[in-house]
Amino acid sequence: MTREKIKSVLLLTTIAILLVTKFMEHKSITIALPITDIAMVILIVLTLLKNNR
Repeated sequence: MTREKIKSVLLLTTIAILLVTKFMEHKSITIALPITDIAMVILIVLTLLKNNR
């Protein structure tokens, strides 16, 4: 379980880094994009937590 949790944390960090780079590239749309992207990240986190349980 610990290795799976570490892998999920690494996946989440890579997704967060990709989202941050996307936001830095599109600074003009930073108000509209984060809402949907944050929702997607939350859904991914919830699915990973459910899979770990």
